Amino acid sequence: MISKIINCLIIISYFAISIANTAQAATSNNEKCLDRIVAVVNNEIITQNELCHAMMIARKQLAKYYIPIPNEEIFQKQIMKQLIYQKLQLQLVKHNKLKISNEEVNTAINGILSQNKLSQSAFKAKLAQQGISYQIFFHRVRKQLLISQLEQQAIANNIIISKSDIISFQKQYQTRISPTCYHVATILIPVPENATQIQINHADKEACLLLKQLKEGLSFKFAISVHPGSNDLGWRLLNDFPQVFVNFIEKMKPGDIIGPIKTSNGFHLIKLLGKETQNMITDSQKIQQIIYKKKFEKALKQWLRQLYCASYIRVYI
Repeated sequence: MISKIINCLIIISYFAISIANTAQAATSNNEKCLDRIVAVVNNEIITQNELCHAMMIARKQLAKYYIPIPNEEIFQKQIMKQLIYQKLQLQLVKHNKLKISNEEVNTAINGILSQNKLSQSAFKAKLAQQGISYQIFFHRVRKQLLISQLEQQAIANNIIISKSDIISFQKQYQTRISPTCYHVATILIPVPENATQIQINHADKEACLLLKQLKEGLSFKFAISVHPGSNDLGWRLLNDFPQVFVNFIEKMKPGDIIGPIKTSNGFHLIKLLGKETQNMITDSQKIQQIIYKKKFEKALKQWLRQLYCASYIRVYI
């Protein structure tokens, strides 16, 4: 599960606005790495600096989504595998002479800007402040679009959803599917990286005090506004929330506030703002989307494994 999440987060990191915010940290981390070859992928290499940078970005993204990070050795192997997969895919992109036009890249970037409510000039300025050129970001987006195009040709176009797939899904999930949506907000009391036990205890006490104040009538909305990193997570299905929150959310009633919940980046207080159930089992379009996603993920995993086995791979860590 964690490897699939990391794979998604590495991809997201090339698109997300946070890549600008972590650029300086990446440079700092890379300076601490003795650069060397850590893997050979056919006729190309992966360096220690590339690995350090990818691990740093993944850590930031995992912390942002409150996902615990595995131990260093496992984490490094998972990131390395995803870098190898990406390298193999880009080699295949080149071999197949796939192309993405500047217009297509601009459309994708405009979508990113729209989601982050930024103008292009403001975004370019933000990148420049962090030492990243717009051309580099443009290139990264093009690279990910090319990989998506490759996957579409190799996998997506071959996925077929039959009537029997839909019937089988309905039978399998008739009594198990729970299309309940939850509206959740969270307050974060952060803990510094490499925090001392004293700092951790202080944050825990602060979170407990705030929980008491909230239960006595302090506005949750106001508390969110004065605690950076806190936010309204919106309406989501239960499994779309960070795993660390799931067991708590499903037992809550609207209006409930619970915590503190300890994660890698601090202590959280969560409030269930709303809950509603929809009849999804009869929605053919949603069922097809679920089946397609499952088939695509399975096919992608098999395809990448085949690509890996058919290539010359040497890892030196």
